[in-house]
Parts: sequence; C-alpha cells; structure tokens
Amino acid sequence: MPPESRAAHGEKLLRNYFTDQNFQLVEQYRKLAETNEVSLSQFALSWVLNQSAVTSSIIGASKLHHVTDAVEISDWTWSEELLNTVNSLY
Repeated sequence: MPPESRAAHGEKLLRNYFTDQNFQLVEQYRKLAETNEVSLSQFALSWVLNQSAVTSSIIGASKLHHVTDAVEISDWTWSEELLNTVNSLY
C-alpha cells in the first residue's frame, strides 16, 4: 500500500474493500496489466474507457505522471477476448 495513500492513513471507508477476495482479483488484474505492458492504474482506466456506456472519464490526477499515464492508454481499444476475460473475473 503506498504510504501516501488515503488507505495508509486509516480511512475507515476503504477498509471494507480490503478482503482476500479483492486482493486476489487485484493480483489477477495486475497480471493482465503486465501481459499488456501497462501499469495497473492504466489498465483500470482503460477498462473504464472500453465500456460502451462511457464516453469520457474524469481522472483525479495529483501528479504529472497521472496525466501522462492516462494519455498513453486513451486510445487503447480492447479486444473482445480481453473484455471477456476481465469481465469473467468478477
């Protein structure tokens, strides 16, 4: 957990999501991100952008690299296989 994150500072609302099942899901998503040579945050944002109901996304960038990471994957269209793989995990 990043030391500067809200969770590291004990935000109680986030603790409900710290389950073994969720950590296992994150690990599976991390492996898919690595396979596609992107960071986990890029993978997550790209998933949002690849949802048919989504036309744009607002990111909470607090550092320059957050913006550059988002720009790097903004035009990545997922294959049907990748969409199905990710959607079948949860």
